[in-house]
Amino acid sequence: MHSATSRLGGVYALINNLLPMPALGAFEEQTAAMFEEALARVQVAACAMQAVMPFMRDAGEGRIVNVGHRYGEGVSEGLAAYNAAAWSLVGITRSAALDWGRYQIATNLLLPLADTPELARAHARRPNIIKMMLAQLPLQRAGDCVEDVGGAALFLVSDAANFINGEVVHADGGQHVAGPVLNPIKFPD
Repeated sequence: MHSATSRLGGVYALINNLLPMPALGAFEEQTAAMFEEALARVQVAACAMQAVMPFMRDAGEGRIVNVGHRYGEGVSEGLAAYNAAAWSLVGITRSAALDWGRYQIATNLLLPLADTPELARAHARRPNIIKMMLAQLPLQRAGDCVEDVGGAALFLVSDAANFINGEVVHADGGQHVAGPVLNPIKFPD
């Protein structure tokens, strides 16, 4: 880390996007290994945050954006391990915001709904289900990974967001305000 920061001039921003693909199954069927795998991703995010913190502290500023999932505010059945990881990401984000704010390090959580390869595969398998889910959203589409979700992340690391700290920011086309939205996991392939 030290050689990279000396060559590149420091670390100003970190974006963690590490949550695993959810392991499906009833709570009683989810194994310790499933929980360990999901929570290990949150540990990697925490370690990355701890690694950049001294550089940001010494610079007197920094931005950390953790990318999570809407299950960090709610839950879905059949995703106990994933739900635990998503909630854990909220916890480490807000803990860092509280502990590191005095160093002018702003830490926020971004919850997107993006048109990812995974969503494209789900759409190919279940086109009607995904189409119905997206139709229930206020903007009626998933976000573009670069323009919509990347734009939100870019905003959070910009000077325009230097007073936003400890927030959960939704880049989900309004999914979080739409009320219950059809959950494609409930429908078999």
